Amino acid sequence: MLGGDEIYPYATERLYRNQLDAPFAHALEGPVDETDRPGIFAIPGNHDWYGGLGLWRSRFTTTRGRKHYHGWQVSQDASWFSIRLPHGWWLWGIDTHLHGDINAKQYEYFEAIAMQLEPGDQVVICHPVPAWRMREKKIDQLVVLDDFIADVIEPRGASARLFLAGDAHVFAGFTRRTRRSNVLEHHVTSGGAGAFLHPTHNLSAVVPQTEVPFVRDVDPAPFVDGHFWPPPRNTHRTISFGAIGQLFDRQVAGSALVIAALHVFFAWPAGHDVRTAWPSDWGSLPGVAADFAVHFPGWVATLAMVVLLCGVGVGAATPNTAELGVVRFARRAGFVHGLAQAGSFFVVAVLAHWLVGIAGLDGATASRVALGAGGVVAALASIALLMIYLSRVNRDYRVNDNEAFSFRHLMDGKHFLRCHLDRRGDLTVRLIGVDRIHRGWADAIRHSQPLPPGSSAGKLVEVASVPWQQTIKRQLDPIEFGDRQNRWIAISASDPAPEDALDPANERAKFVAGLIAEAVLRLGSHLAYGGDPRAGGFIEEFAALAREPIGYRVPRVRSYRAVNAISDLEPGDLTGVEVVSICSSLDRAEQLTVMRRRQTSDTFARIVLAGKPGGAGIEEEVALSIEAGQPVFLVGGLGGATEALAAGHRDDGFARLPDNGLSREENDELSTTEFPHRIVYLVTRGLQELYR
Repeated sequence: MLGGDEIYPYATERLYRNQLDAPFAHALEGPVDETDRPGIFAIPGNHDWYGGLGLWRSRFTTTRGRKHYHGWQVSQDASWFSIRLPHGWWLWGIDTHLHGDINAKQYEYFEAIAMQLEPGDQVVICHPVPAWRMREKKIDQLVVLDDFIADVIEPRGASARLFLAGDAHVFAGFTRRTRRSNVLEHHVTSGGAGAFLHPTHNLSAVVPQTEVPFVRDVDPAPFVDGHFWPPPRNTHRTISFGAIGQLFDRQVAGSALVIAALHVFFAWPAGHDVRTAWPSDWGSLPGVAADFAVHFPGWVATLAMVVLLCGVGVGAATPNTAELGVVRFARRAGFVHGLAQAGSFFVVAVLAHWLVGIAGLDGATASRVALGAGGVVAALASIALLMIYLSRVNRDYRVNDNEAFSFRHLMDGKHFLRCHLDRRGDLTVRLIGVDRIHRGWADAIRHSQPLPPGSSAGKLVEVASVPWQQTIKRQLDPIEFGDRQNRWIAISASDPAPEDALDPANERAKFVAGLIAEAVLRLGSHLAYGGDPRAGGFIEEFAALAREPIGYRVPRVRSYRAVNAISDLEPGDLTGVEVVSICSSLDRAEQLTVMRRRQTSDTFARIVLAGKPGGAGIEEEVALSIEAGQPVFLVGGLGGATEALAAGHRDDGFARLPDNGLSREENDELSTTEFPHRIVYLVTRGLQELYR
């Protein structure tokens, strides 16, 4: 998945060929299985748009008959796309063009795709510019993105949970809980694949830090919990000690020549009257400066030059945020820098004429030589002044990030993301970084030559060494309970016989039961399970949850059992589980009935799944709940006794079941679906409706 700016700084055939085509061809060199090509999806960034999108489309879309891109399978036919992922997840790639807009054609496309969204689905949005950066300086573009989500995704009962973006040449991770829909969003920026490194030392853990100009309809929720890589101390060290070394950078040469010419152009006519007046003391620097002050011609032109340079200084001081404090500082710093550069023109002109005087030179040629040498010195002085200015304003403020770091050509600090969607439906995003990039590999790939020894190894930072990893679980807002509300939820399932313990159907049932139990506990409810505590059974799943704090609470799990319960567990295996034993002189079957009645009276609702086919235990527990008017959730798609029970209730439209907060259609889906994410969504939705 490529998130934009596939080339830099603008789109040309040569840059695409050198920066993108050659590395991708190298990455999958050799034969590729036609039936198992990896897929590639991409969106364009602003640099792809510079010069038009034709070159980008020729590589990543099927519009020109392309099916492959250097071994990767090309599947999209526009600069936007959607992919349906397992467990109710989607990946949408959005093209916001150069000005943050989503055109009508995209809206129509995603509105059609949104018809396939189911309530509870979660969408990953891949977009070019990070939302937290929009919040800093392009608030109107953030409004466009938020409105798109509110208009297209949320009406279907789905939510946008993860936002992936590039643009900034660093890694940054934030979270935001929107005021609009109370959704916890994860915003991840990974722009460390190509161009020079950006600073992280001046990024804030909270965006915005201060007030920004008011824009109607913008969500005021801040972006918080900022995490950055490379470490801020690394880029702070770069900006603090690397300024003067850039005087001889290759990018500076052209600017230095222009600045030298401007200094000479100014100093020669400005000193005309000084040279013709033959001041009395050429060897005195104060004397030359005084004569310049007396004979200085063109005050209007000189004032215009000062105003122009100060204006350029203010205009070139570009803050990366619209926060008023930073904007005001940038303006002041830019004005001072422009004034200093204007003063350097006068100082250099005085010094050049002073050198002419103390050398005893005469004639225009000698003056030109002195002025030319002064222009060279002036260019170096102006560049040094510029570098010192950039270092100072960028070290502690978010000003001139591009200008301060582009001169440094920092190619290290590359990184990418690895996203893993597991069988529980949890999406984990990991940052993988490379501290050091060895030189020579880019030229070798560009010229189709073997890589030099060690050039591709780099200094790989292990995943555990990069201090960022985020797991995004299905969002469940805790239920607000009244003081006297019953929080206990019964869960009914029966452990298989030892000889059937490894049956895939039983393993799947135990896995889904664990997901349901975790969701119930995250809602703030408690879990009550009745059955023998056997090794490898359901109670082990629930006991593991009882030992882990969820949010700021330790969940409560209760185990109901008969006195003579069969158990092959060690006492420590059920640490954290509250045991309720039914003490009675009755036989085992009667004890189990008493235990089930006690569990029913102690709980608010019952969730039923799996169970031994033909077993009477599940049927008795459901019957007791119905008799008590207790809401019942029949998860029938996993087979077992619950499947037969669900089929019978489905035939009469679930008329015999007490209200469980779900519609008839939703109960029908719950009684048949095999998808864990839908089961968890429907059960938690029903519980939340019941507690309203």
